[in-house]
Amino acid sequence: MTSNMGNADRVIRFILGIALLSLFFMVEGGARWLGLIGVVLIVTSSARFCPLYKLLGLNTTGAKTSSDSTASSQTKASQYQKR
Repeated sequence: MTSNMGNADRVIRFILGIALLSLFFMVEGGARWLGLIGVVLIVTSSARFCPLYKLLGLNTTGAKTSSDSTASSQTKASQYQKR
């Protein structure tokens, strides 16, 4: 499982996770169960991996993925052929 989440993304997720999780303890009624979504955000931020990002092909680490490097080499090849 490779990291697909950058530091800024991790910090934002963790803060939102704590905020949502606090709803579980502070709100009454059915809305309090929405606070459990915070657990998902906290777990994904600590693991540095988001399964949804994997499905969508997103990567916020700033590192190029293999598909990015393939596209880059294809662009360079097409530019070379134009010359």
